[in-house]
Amino acid sequence: MRAAILYGQENIVVEDRPDPGAPAPDEVQIRVRAVGLCGSDLKYFYSGGVSGGIKQPFALGHEAAGDIVAVGRDVAAFAPGDRVAVEPGKPCWKCPQCLQGDYNLCPNMYFMASRSRDGALRERLNWPANLVFPLPERLSYDEGALVEPLSVAFSSVRHAQVTLGTRALVLGAGPIGLAVAQFARLAGAVYVGVTDTEPLRLKLAQDLGAHETIDVAHLTGPDLPLAEGSIDVVIDTTGVDRAIAQAFPAIKPAGRLVLVGLNHELLPLSLLQIVYKQLTVQGVYRFKNTYPSVLHYLDEGQIKAGPLITHRFTLDEAEQALRMAACRSDAVKVMIEL
Repeated sequence: MRAAILYGQENIVVEDRPDPGAPAPDEVQIRVRAVGLCGSDLKYFYSGGVSGGIKQPFALGHEAAGDIVAVGRDVAAFAPGDRVAVEPGKPCWKCPQCLQGDYNLCPNMYFMASRSRDGALRERLNWPANLVFPLPERLSYDEGALVEPLSVAFSSVRHAQVTLGTRALVLGAGPIGLAVAQFARLAGAVYVGVTDTEPLRLKLAQDLGAHETIDVAHLTGPDLPLAEGSIDVVIDTTGVDRAIAQAFPAIKPAGRLVLVGLNHELLPLSLLQIVYKQLTVQGVYRFKNTYPSVLHYLDEGQIKAGPLITHRFTLDEAEQALRMAACRSDAVKVMIEL
């Protein structure tokens, strides 16, 4: 079995690895066909990861889809040949968070391509059958792989309580931000604004239905060109303190700030503004119970994943793919097809 293994910073090698063996009774074995590259993959490749560094060589990638090639003896819902999208987080199902339904917050989560655990950039993997989902015939493997970042976006909009008449502002036009904008419109938002610094991404946001795009690279003042108190909810997908600070004045009293982007830096949030305006600040971490809904919206054409894909590479081109994914001016979503 061939896999793209990260050995250290900017050191990824495509090599032979042992096959995973027969799946456990509750597992399926998947021939991986498509893997999307995420910001966390880039952080591991360029700087050693989001937290904890690189403890041992491991396969990157957690946005995946493929074909089932074998099933465990207790699996009745799938058969070899089925096309599936893979939910990459394997919770323990035993901790208080799992038992109360918040399995995305499981402290014992095995999440692909995190903490030096093997991800999906390998030809085959075994995975619990309850964490794979049928891929509708009209959807490609690439679109199936993108159910993972689209799930983050779907969860974000759900936490943001976007509904009919909401005025929403999305900070960042990366894959998640572009999906957030689409889900916000689908939820009934009457205004969806999107900010970014890259013309390519802003143009894509416009093409996908954003009512307004704002190029924050050329602002003439410290704040966004939006009326004070004109936005019901700001959804940040950047994790950049300056981006959040620029948007803060636009949030209306009793509005919401939803934080999705990751950053280890401290945010300059004003307690006075939060208290005086009675704002709700909501963090969003990954997702739970989203795959069936996201697959439905994709299959019905209500959400589009294909336009997010700007580049495709083979497994042997994993390093080139990672380097292209880091070029924000040229790339949005980079896929590796196996």
